[in-house]
Parts: sequence; structure tokens; C-alpha cells
Amino acid sequence: MLYAVGILCIFFLLSNLLSAHHFHLEGLGNSAAATASQCPPCVDCNTTIPTRVTHTHTHTHVVDNGNVIGVAAPAMPLPVAAPGVNTGKPEEKNLLEQEASGVKAECEMKYWDKMFADDGGAEGMRAKRMKEYEKMMTTKFSLDKSDFDDKRILDIGPGPRGSLEWADNARVRVGLDPIAERYMDIGIVEQDMSYVMASSSAIPFPSNYFDFVVTLNALDHVEEMESTILEIQRVIRPGGMFLMLVDVQHPYTPCEPQRLEWEFADKFTQLRNVEEKHYEKYCNGCTREGVIVTKPNQPFDHNVAGDRYGVLQVKYVKD
Repeated sequence: MLYAVGILCIFFLLSNLLSAHHFHLEGLGNSAAATASQCPPCVDCNTTIPTRVTHTHTHTHVVDNGNVIGVAAPAMPLPVAAPGVNTGKPEEKNLLEQEASGVKAECEMKYWDKMFADDGGAEGMRAKRMKEYEKMMTTKFSLDKSDFDDKRILDIGPGPRGSLEWADNARVRVGLDPIAERYMDIGIVEQDMSYVMASSSAIPFPSNYFDFVVTLNALDHVEEMESTILEIQRVIRPGGMFLMLVDVQHPYTPCEPQRLEWEFADKFTQLRNVEEKHYEKYCNGCTREGVIVTKPNQPFDHNVAGDRYGVLQVKYVKD
């Protein structure tokens, strides 16, 4: 009888452990999912994870050179053993829960579900977008792919398209998004980068950690701008870069609760602005307040009157 109960308990444990994904980074490996033998004891369970069994909790251990340097999850505390990481205080959890649900989250997922279908599913999405993301993060900012070799990269608000897969020689590639868990249904588990479900206003990584922080058309989507600005500046190491591309002067929408102006570039007071460009918002030949936008990357004409949509691009360095 006891033997049978023991077998049932083991079966129940394994079925639970196999029921959810456990994302994992380990420096150069950048594996999107890890066997348990690669993981340290779980701070939430307070137990060692059985070998080669995925973790029952949907959360992220971010491991670099064998050390846990970040964990993110909805309504879960962060480990005290990770210095410089946000503490998972109740207000931080509540903000993540707010950003991961409600009208804005549904608006975002409606957009990404459509893009997923338009790109032809997960493989089509990766094939179509990899070169596009590489160009946006290198050529557009006067950088080369080799500049990212052996570097730690964080993309804030990446969506599910594998925005950092192109950086295959990077040390760590992380996408931070409050609805990252929902992207599991549209292919992120197979990607060669890792995702952390967290708010940009409480980034679960140590200070001075990342060589590059990138955000492409995402900051006007965040809920808490002031804390996001502080967190971005905190996690960039001295000598590291922040690459920002963001829409400005557009109406509020359910997906975009922030209306930003050109002066937004001056908000990052702890960083040095080394390159700033202003573009017209491309809309395939349409006219915006008297300006005919015929191609992408058309410089913004500030001499034309009117409060119209634009794109702000800035490259910063942390001294």
C-alpha cells in the first residue's frame, strides 16, 4: 500500500514539474529552456530541482557564469542572494499584474496575434524579422554586429519576434516584457534568446549589468515612465549604451498610454546623448500635416507647422 502511494506521489510530482516551462540563461549558452541539472536550487521552492525535469513554476532564473543574477515572475519574491536586484515588493508585483492584464495587455496581444498570422507562424516570424532587427540595432545606430560580441543585451518591450536572435555571439540576450508568458503560445520557447516577464519600472537585474539596453517603439507603451527611465539608467554598466527608437507626438491609444515629445530625449540625465535623429513617421506615401512621407527614415521637417507623428532615435553612453 505504502509502495503504491509512493509511486503515485512521484507520478504527481513529475507531472507537475513537467507542466510548465522554465526559462534559463547561462552566459554564452543563451538557452531558452534548460535541463534542471543546469539550475541552482530554486529560491521559491527551497529545494533542488530534479535532474533533467523542467520546473513547475513559470519564472526565470537568469544565470551568468554559474551565479543567479536575476529572477522574474508574477507575484513571486526575488532572491535575497542577488545583490542589486529589485526586491519584489508588493507594489512592484501589483504593477506587473496590472501591466500583464486588462485592456492594454489585450490590445498588445491582439496586435501580436495578427503579426504572428501575417508572418506565417513562429518560423516565418523568425525568418522574416532577424535581419530586420539586426539592421535596426546596428546600422541604424552606426554600430556593427561585432560590437555586440560577448556582450549582455537587454531589449525592453521586444514583443515575441526574437528581436535578439541575430546577436548569436552575445553573452546574454534577454527580452523583458510584462506579457512575455503569453508569448509562449506564439513561439518564443524555440527562440535563441530568453524572456523575462517583468515591468520596465522594476527591472529584476543588478545595477551596472548590461552592456546594451535597447528599446524599439516600446517606451510609449509603458505604464510608469519615470521609474522606467531610472531603471534603464541603473542597469547599464559604465561604458555601456542605451539605444532608443520611439514614436512621439501621437494620440493616446489603449496600447500606447504615453504621449512623448521630442524633448523626451533629455529625460535620461545619467546618460550622455551621443547621436540623436528625428524622422517622419513612415506611412507608405501618406500625407501628415502637409508632409508627404514617401519612404522610411525620412528626416523630420521641423519647419513645417503642425503637431504630427514623428520618430525619435537616440544613442546614449553611460560614462
